[in-house]
Amino acid sequence: MKTPTQILLVLAVALSGCSKSDDNKSTTLKGVVSKGLVAHAQVDIYQIENKTLQNTPFISTQTDETATFHITLKDVPQVVYITVTGMKDASTLAQCDLLECGTATRSELDSNNNGVTDFGEWQSVPEEFQLTAWIGNWNGNDPISVNPFTHALARTFSTPPSAEELEAAYVSLQERFSLSQRADLITVVDVTGTELDTQQLQDQLMSASLLAVYSNSSSMTEALAAITASDQSILEQSETELTQLALTLASSIDRDPYTDITNELQALNAQAAVDENRLSYKDIPVLPPLL
Repeated sequence: MKTPTQILLVLAVALSGCSKSDDNKSTTLKGVVSKGLVAHAQVDIYQIENKTLQNTPFISTQTDETATFHITLKDVPQVVYITVTGMKDASTLAQCDLLECGTATRSELDSNNNGVTDFGEWQSVPEEFQLTAWIGNWNGNDPISVNPFTHALARTFSTPPSAEELEAAYVSLQERFSLSQRADLITVVDVTGTELDTQQLQDQLMSASLLAVYSNSSSMTEALAAITASDQSILEQSETELTQLALTLASSIDRDPYTDITNELQALNAQAAVDENRLSYKDIPVLPPLL
C-alpha cells in the first residue's frame, strides 16, 4: 500500500508532465502564394512589437512546388506581415494565369517555343519579385493566401493594422469585388486543371486581372511594383473594369470550366456598370480591324 507521501509524489510527477506538454504545444500554419502558383519562393514573416513592424523576419521558409508553405509556432502573433520574393539562385517559378506574361525566360519552359510565357506556362521569377500580405488571427484551420489582392490592400496601411482593422478591410474588399472568399483566404488553383471549382477559379481570374488594372506591363514583377507605387487604393478601383478584364480572359479560353463562369462574370460586370455608371462589357464598341 502506498503512503500518502508516495501518492502526493505520483500526483506531482503527473501534473508536472501535463504542464510540460501544454508548454510545448505548437500550431502548424499553412499558406499559399499565387500570381498564379508561385513555387520555390522565399517567404519571410514579420511581427509587430510595440505597434511597430520589426525590420527582420522572426521566421522564414519557402513555398514548395504547389506554392504552399508551412510554419510551426508555439505562440502565434495576432497580426503578421508576409513578404514573398524570388530566390537569389533564380529557382523561383510562377505559373502564368493571364493570356500572356511577358517574354519567356527559359526555353525549356516555353512549351510552344514562341518566345512568350503563355497562359499556363511557367517562367523564372527574379529576386525583385514581391507579393505581400497583412494577416490577422491566423490559425491552423484555414490556409491563408498571399496574392495580388492582399498585396494591393497591404499598401493602404501606413502603420501596422490591428486584427479588427484587417478583418474589416478584407470584408470590405470581398464585398467591393463580389469575391466568393475573402482575399486573404482565396483558394489557389492550378489554372490548367480541368476539374476546377468555378467560384474559386473566378476569384483567381479576378486576382490575376488586378495587375492589368494598375499596369499595362506584361511583366508580373513590374505590374506588382506598379501596385506598390500607385496612389490609388484597391477599394477605389472599378469593379466594372476588373470584371471586364476577368471576363476577357475567361472568354478567351475555349474549354471547361472557363466557359462555365462567363455568364456569371457577365452578370457581375453588368451590375457593376450600372452601379458605377460605366459601359458594360457588352456595351463597349467593337473597333473595326485595322486596314
